Amino acid sequence: MKTTMLGIGNQFDTNVTNPAIAINAQNQVLCLSTDLVNNLYYKIGNVSGMVINWGSTHSFTSGANPAVALNNQGQYVEVHRTSNIFGSSLWWSTGTINTSNNTLNPNSAYEEDSLWGNSSPSITLSNVGVVAAAFQSDSSTTTCKVGKIESGQLVLINTSTFTGTTPAIAFNPDGGLIVVYFNSQMILCYRLGQLQNDNTTMSWGNECTVGQTPLGTSSFNATVTLSVAYTSDAIIIVYPGGDYLTSITANWEPGTISWGKPMSFDEGITPRVAANDQLAVAVHQSQYYTNLYYTVCLIADHARWIGNLLPQIGSKTLGEVVFPATHDAGMWASGTLPESRTQDASIFYQLMGGIRYFDLRPKYDSDDDAYYTYHGPSTGESITDVLADVANFMANQQSNELVILKFSHFKNFGDDSKSNSTYTTFISQVKNALNGYLLGVDHSTKLGTLTMNQMVGHSGKVIVVCSDNYPLHNSTSGIYVYRDGDLTCNQEARTNDPRQGNLVVWDCYSNSTSSSEMEADQLAEFAAYNGYCSGAYTTTPCDMFLLSWTLTPWLNSVWDDSINPARDLGPSLNSLQANEYGKIPNLLYVNYFEYTRAPDIAILMNQQIPIASTN
Repeated sequence: MKTTMLGIGNQFDTNVTNPAIAINAQNQVLCLSTDLVNNLYYKIGNVSGMVINWGSTHSFTSGANPAVALNNQGQYVEVHRTSNIFGSSLWWSTGTINTSNNTLNPNSAYEEDSLWGNSSPSITLSNVGVVAAAFQSDSSTTTCKVGKIESGQLVLINTSTFTGTTPAIAFNPDGGLIVVYFNSQMILCYRLGQLQNDNTTMSWGNECTVGQTPLGTSSFNATVTLSVAYTSDAIIIVYPGGDYLTSITANWEPGTISWGKPMSFDEGITPRVAANDQLAVAVHQSQYYTNLYYTVCLIADHARWIGNLLPQIGSKTLGEVVFPATHDAGMWASGTLPESRTQDASIFYQLMGGIRYFDLRPKYDSDDDAYYTYHGPSTGESITDVLADVANFMANQQSNELVILKFSHFKNFGDDSKSNSTYTTFISQVKNALNGYLLGVDHSTKLGTLTMNQMVGHSGKVIVVCSDNYPLHNSTSGIYVYRDGDLTCNQEARTNDPRQGNLVVWDCYSNSTSSSEMEADQLAEFAAYNGYCSGAYTTTPCDMFLLSWTLTPWLNSVWDDSINPARDLGPSLNSLQANEYGKIPNLLYVNYFEYTRAPDIAILMNQQIPIASTN
């Protein structure tokens, strides 16, 4: 199932409001916005990875509340309300993009309809020049108009109306239409439509429900913005969802639409979304200032990304692949202390979202005779539930995915220098829960020498690694020894011999409260990483490099200290290549993973960074 993670946005404009966005298959983007005195402006850009490279801002015309669409032939169509603050008329215009200088060649605009209240129009454009617009024409009516661009002019050919408010509309590449809106009970609904072969008759399907939105009727007003994008196999809706902007993604095929769960992605107002078959782009205004933000994400099957990329990465080892990773992965429950909570999705949803490396810190609770995850003073998810989520994912979802569970920071486990029943009971639970999925190789095997095909070429597998000396003195099949490669970074690493490790990872966090300091520190660590351990073991190979994109909170919650790192991850890694030693960052280690788009960044890096396998 394809999903989207729009994440925290990056600022790209200021002193303007009410952005509208469009994208075509060539990854050209067009954004319209308005200033505080109802002048419209536009910017044209091109998507590169997780970044939009924007051109200059250009004056367009007067008006407010714009909507815009763009097709693969470089045609655009826009609609906006009059600049007269006492009026509600709609003005339309068409034109083309001048790709030589990233400007618009507009045709003449003309007045067509009127809006209700302060609502916003929505518009979409097919690849054969068919235009569809939706707008609220009175307090409870949605009007949809369909037209066609002929000789640079918009010729209207069909009008439909039905009960609904704040509509948004979009074409898919095959000419199908979707309109989304709120019904009278504030339920988010949609209708599918199709322009018939005579190009004059529009047929709409029945009203269907997306689900109950977080908006209550008391908080609803006509300035709430819905926006929708429609691709060959996905539907994406964005709307203000209370404290945060919200997106919902559905997978569709003829006769079937499967909706995912709502996902928050940023603070702000007036969100708009557009998409082609590979990418979604969204823009919004900041909540309290006239700043505009954008975000880019993949429309991808995150639950099966390794299997989908196996033809490209199958011959590579762990040190030649990029994996998204979560810090303190078990600390996601809503009741957790803010200074201890590091995620807001369960292990199952982290797996479905593409995470493949999990930092899990177990503690033994003698009162319950049970094992839990923990972080600082807080207790997190039970190990039983963590393992059940992994088993559920492996059993019901995937065939070629590799999942790495790293257990460390064992608490209340007792002496690790000898046989230990607390540890062996814990490991028995792990093995019983994941029976059949554990990677089974000899304990002398260095996991970093195996290729992806050797590990998951025939079926998905789980690698379980444990730190300290517990796995040495309580050896059992399917459980391997973890060691840190940088022995200068933390006390735990200094006491362990990396030569004992089946998996050795360079993991040195910045221990900073500053996002810019953290970024500089981690990129410097990566630049110096040569694939070997430090200290007295400079000839011992290190299997993977962990890019610790996390801050160390001081007085703030983990969430507060995760916003800027989440915002910066995509731009910071967008052009990153292998370092001078031919190494790449293998683990993108983050808090609140879906806001960082780490899975998307990992997928793109695996597709784009040319690493020649040494095997």
